[in-house]
Amino acid sequence: MRKTRCMKWFAGVVIAATFWTAGARAADPVNTAFVGAEIYLWNRLADFTEILQSGVAIGPCIGGEFAITKYGTVGAYVANEQGVAFPHFIPPLWIINYLDDQQIFTPHKGLYETRAFINDHRWENTPMEDVRFPRGPWDIRAQVAAGLIHISLSVQTMQVYDFLAGLICFDPLADDQARDPTAPRQPARQLGRGVVNIVAGVVEIPVNMNQINEEKGGFAAVSYGLARGVWRTGVRMGVGVLEVVTFPMGWEPIIEPEFPFEPTKATNWRVSQPAFRRQY
Repeated sequence: MRKTRCMKWFAGVVIAATFWTAGARAADPVNTAFVGAEIYLWNRLADFTEILQSGVAIGPCIGGEFAITKYGTVGAYVANEQGVAFPHFIPPLWIINYLDDQQIFTPHKGLYETRAFINDHRWENTPMEDVRFPRGPWDIRAQVAAGLIHISLSVQTMQVYDFLAGLICFDPLADDQARDPTAPRQPARQLGRGVVNIVAGVVEIPVNMNQINEEKGGFAAVSYGLARGVWRTGVRMGVGVLEVVTFPMGWEPIIEPEFPFEPTKATNWRVSQPAFRRQY
């Protein structure tokens, strides 16, 4: 009884995943919806990581500055330093900025002196921007220079605006990623294919034994055919796990034939490298 239930469950999963994959193949709107959701989530995450900007510099320095946009800046400092600005203090998340083609590090070096007092009344020894931390006219900033260490933190309010507007699908800064029509992606199909490869990968054993039996006879089928089937089962199931975990990428099939049993498809069995995509 238990064996019968397991067989029914196995068959049900295979049939459901197969129909899901066939539907994903025939109904492009399914994949379009998947890709649209992925791009939306990616853009919101990228916008969020661009809100905070940090910086650290080393060199003789003294003073400080606080700003609520350029119209509310108070402070003075002098620094002869070498430093770098970066998105935030969470280095693992810098990969998001990298994949979004955003500059991660903005270096500066040199002597810079400034005094500022409300209403954008600023004096500085040079207008060059490569001798100081970057600043935007609408940023909320705080800088402290003490001895040999200069630290800067800023909230880029325009990025806050861009993030909030993005929640309702507006892109005021025009920096969102868009779907690349030249890079077809089918995440729904990949998910279904991965499930089929995991659940039905064992079909490779009888398929390969049957192929070898037709080509070389029964003895070869129960030796070489069985060994090849076990090997291909392991590979297909492993690839299935990879495809399920990475299904948002919508890769082209890693294994050909795409599914464990395709009697009408004359394709040599092979494994290809995953088609990693930088564009959506």
